[in-house]
Amino acid sequence: MVVSDNGSELTSSAILVWQRRRGVEWHDTGLGKPAQYDFINTFNGGPSRFVCSGSFVLQLPLAVEAWRIEHKVSNSLLHVVE
Repeated sequence: MVVSDNGSELTSSAILVWQRRRGVEWHDTGLGKPAQYDFINTFNGGPSRFVCSGSFVLQLPLAVEAWRIEHKVSNSLLHVVE
């Protein structure tokens, strides 16, 4: 499943063909729901930082655990703010 903010970068013909061919469900965040967008960015940003830093390749178990802890803390803070 893909969840997006319905941005123009995800409306290309190639992306839509890929999605249909693979049977990937596509959901958009609701209009006027910025908290959903922030949650998605928090989730996607963690793994990206570890992949780009190089620690992902050399120390996969440690990187995954560190990301899991960071994500859990960030997610719990989002619930406190709401």
